[in-house]
Amino acid sequence: MADWARKYFQPGGGDALLLYLIYGEFAQSPACPRGRYDTGGLPEGVEMTRHTRCDQPDALEYWATAATFHDLVREARLEDAVFGVPDMLRIQGVVRDPNSLQ
Repeated sequence: MADWARKYFQPGGGDALLLYLIYGEFAQSPACPRGRYDTGGLPEGVEMTRHTRCDQPDALEYWATAATFHDLVREARLEDAVFGVPDMLRIQGVVRDPNSLQ
């Protein structure tokens, strides 16, 4: 992967907190093909977990009804898409503020 140097980089003292919730139906935790998407995979400090409505209904319910997220779901009229699917992927972690975008 090409190095994208940040020649004007100055440490800001803040790292990025990532949280992605992906609702759908997944046979297993999907992999991201490196060649197709030119990626080295998830960055250090970031994990992906799969939650199923059958095995872990509390996990799906917790995220779907969290106040801010629930407001977004309701405003976008996505209730059926979120509450009607069997699985959720959660990608979460902290990414350090790098001096390169490699």
